[in-house]
Amino acid sequence: MSYQGYLLFAMETAGAAIILRVGVPIYRQILLDVSSHVPRVQTIGWATLAIVLIQSGYWGRLLFPSASPRGKHIVLAHAVLFLARLSFIFGASIFSMTFFLRFDELHLTPLRLGILMAVLFSLFCYTQELERLGRRFYPGELKDEPADTCNRPLTNSQLKAFYED
Repeated sequence: MSYQGYLLFAMETAGAAIILRVGVPIYRQILLDVSSHVPRVQTIGWATLAIVLIQSGYWGRLLFPSASPRGKHIVLAHAVLFLARLSFIFGASIFSMTFFLRFDELHLTPLRLGILMAVLFSLFCYTQELERLGRRFYPGELKDEPADTCNRPLTNSQLKAFYED
């Protein structure tokens, strides 16, 4: 992976770390006692920063991919795939708690609801990135993505066809 690839992945990881650092205490507070939760303006700022970091890193790596590391590192593959699964579980638990358990009690404004959805989508993108990386470390047991989606940038005609559909 080139230094740009590492930088973009580091951006995604920093965004995910922000979501965890800011989101876990909020999640615990809402889960234990929703009436004690007081929305803070700073949370929107941190969430926006995390979204921008993850989305710019993710789409940068998809549109301008570099060679990702490969090799037979089965333990590393398992560790990265495990982190991907934990990321997915965290996003799914936020979704479940917010929309199935506490939606009426939270009184989310449209802005906060939109930011929450963008955070969840960003966690999904980060999970995809971790799964892609974890599969590259497997010793051939798991299939990689097709070359045109993983190893080279999208052409103008592919982008045009995508947006015309």
